[in-house]
Amino acid sequence: MAETMTKKWNRAPLAPERVEEMERYLNKMSHEGWQCCEIVRDELRFVRGEQDEYIYRVQYFYESRDGEKDDYLRTLGETGAALVGEYGEVLILRKKTADGAFELYSDLDSKIAALEKRRSHYRSGMLGALVLVLNDLLRQRMAIAYTLLELVALAYVFRINSRPGGGSYKLGWTLLILTVPVVGLILYWLWNGDHPQKRLDLKKLPRPRESDARQEHSRLQVEHLRREHPEWGRLAAYLDRQGFPLYTGTGAVYLPTGEAYLEDLLERMEQAEHFIFMEFYIMAEGQLWDRLMDIFRRKAGQGVEIKVLFDDFGSMMRMSEEAVEELRRIGAEVLIFNPVHHYVNRLYFNYRDHRKIACIDGDTAYTGGANIADEYANLMERFGYWKDDGIRLEGQGAWTLTREFIYMWERMGGVMHQEHDYYRPHGDAPGQGFVQPFVDGPDSNPVSSAEDAFLQLIGGAKHMVYITSPYLAIDESMEKALCMAAGSGVDVRLMMPGIPDHKFAFMVAESYFGELLDHGVKIYRFTPGLLHGKTVLADREAAFVGSVNMDYRSFQLHFECGTLLYGAPALETLLEDMDGIMEKSRQVTRSDWEHRPLLHRVLGGLLRPFAMWM
Repeated sequence: MAETMTKKWNRAPLAPERVEEMERYLNKMSHEGWQCCEIVRDELRFVRGEQDEYIYRVQYFYESRDGEKDDYLRTLGETGAALVGEYGEVLILRKKTADGAFELYSDLDSKIAALEKRRSHYRSGMLGALVLVLNDLLRQRMAIAYTLLELVALAYVFRINSRPGGGSYKLGWTLLILTVPVVGLILYWLWNGDHPQKRLDLKKLPRPRESDARQEHSRLQVEHLRREHPEWGRLAAYLDRQGFPLYTGTGAVYLPTGEAYLEDLLERMEQAEHFIFMEFYIMAEGQLWDRLMDIFRRKAGQGVEIKVLFDDFGSMMRMSEEAVEELRRIGAEVLIFNPVHHYVNRLYFNYRDHRKIACIDGDTAYTGGANIADEYANLMERFGYWKDDGIRLEGQGAWTLTREFIYMWERMGGVMHQEHDYYRPHGDAPGQGFVQPFVDGPDSNPVSSAEDAFLQLIGGAKHMVYITSPYLAIDESMEKALCMAAGSGVDVRLMMPGIPDHKFAFMVAESYFGELLDHGVKIYRFTPGLLHGKTVLADREAAFVGSVNMDYRSFQLHFECGTLLYGAPALETLLEDMDGIMEKSRQVTRSDWEHRPLLHRVLGGLLRPFAMWM
């Protein structure tokens, strides 16, 4: 049996200089033939081995999103490094000495960036502590001033509740402002809660407007649809009046997995002759990105116009400056939406570009739930099997998505090198039924085209409504629409993840299940993993496919997009996909919901009013 030894490390917590101290200590022990094999609380456990068998490194690590640490350790593992254990926020790693040098940082700049990140965490914590201390001092020492502050808070509560907007939004701000007026009012002012769109560095440009002839053509199509299906005609008319035409002459292909969606997109990009436009919430380096870059290099060399737009927060820590510079070096134009560092001092993170749009040569456009990252194509595993989807439009209907990309590009200060008509489709494509792509965003609040479309799809259904969504955080109106539909005999089915990517958000979703189940809504959890697609199917006659989740953030805070289908063959493909999802899902019963863990019940209820910040 191997000789072992236990040493108590009594120098916690680990300051930056102590990290280096521990690293020196572990390598000293290795030189003496003692190899650290395990860390239990503040005890380091050693086993007798060969002298200098391992090199040890100690590193601070902060996670900004689920799974980041796993990805990092997986990458290190490919170099031969392994995790010995964790000591608070510290990782203890080792590597065989025979495998060569053990470097955690590629250069000095990255090490400095890590230290700056720690300082940022510290400053943020100090700011929060200062605000809370100020609140306490006001309450204890300045009774009159605090009373006046509460009156100001009450006035703002009345102001918030007198404005149009979602009930969840109003309730969240009301509770925060009345409970902790100092914190609540400061956040509301920083957030610019009255006019959030003013905080976006976007040019004020007029909305895209189609010619009178094209508008008249769309109105004729709306009347045609209204005669066949009055309930869907009303929905189409509503969006048409907002500037989103109804199209015929469009082929629509539903792509039932992220793998199929992204592979189809790459194949069409290979055929591009004039331009490729891409707007995504997440773009991440990896296998998929490498394939994308290969296509970009070839197409840029052929003179194809390439424009790439991605959200800074969504792609943070996953898209390096080097990758962006490489894009620009090969001739692509790149814009980054709402850079996080620009708003750090204003606590301004919520308004994000969550759209997924790809446009090729005017005749082809894509949207859906998948981003440009390996997990969406299941090239890596996160949260089990990642089930996503998308849709390809060919012909006239592709124009709205291309038009909206151009509009966002120009609002962000980008320049189009051709007249807008240059980017239009060249003609019709074979296809049945109607398509109606549209976009939504916080600059149109309190109007939410996406939420209104969902409400009309649910309320207009006579026989069935099937929905897939990874999240559920809805206003009373949406909850009531689902309950009324199910209570009136409509077969309402809600499909959600079996392995959620955000546990607290799913606890909030569970808080709605009781009311929905009581009214007859059937709820399914996709057992293989994360169900990330965002779709609604009503009566096998109308459907939505796009980037919109059934939550407050999508309906009120994010820039979103999607496509409505009326009477198109793709509806049957979507139905087949949904049937397949339910076959791989477990139906949630009332008993399941009542016997969920106590922590889920407590946190779900407590967090529900604050879902807009999750």
